[in-house]
Amino acid sequence: MIDKDIIEAKFDIIERNLKFIEEYYKEKSAKEIERDYRDYQALKFSLFEIVEACIDIANHIISAKRFERAEEYSKMFLVLGKNNVISKELAEKLAKMARFRNFLNP
Repeated sequence: MIDKDIIEAKFDIIERNLKFIEEYYKEKSAKEIERDYRDYQALKFSLFEIVEACIDIANHIISAKRFERAEEYSKMFLVLGKNNVISKELAEKLAKMARFRNFLNP
C-alpha cells in the first residue's frame, strides 16, 4: 500500500529545494554561481536532494505496487511509465535526471 505520508514528505523536500533555488539564485548568472564555490555547492546539493526525493518516491511506488524491480535508478522511472503511473514522456525526463544525479555525486 502506498503511504501518502512518505510521498508528501518527499514532495516537501522537493518543494523546499525548488523554492530555495528559485529565490536564492534568481538574480545570479550561471557564471556567478560557477565562480562562487559556496553557491555552486549549495545548488549542487539542492539538485541532488530533489533527485533523491524523486527516486525515493519511485522506489516506494514500485515496492507498494509490486512492480518489476529496476536495477538502476533511471530505470525506476521507466517502470512507472510502463505501468502508466506517469506518462512515458515524463518517465524519460526523470530517467535522464536520475542519470544526471551520478554527475552530482560521483
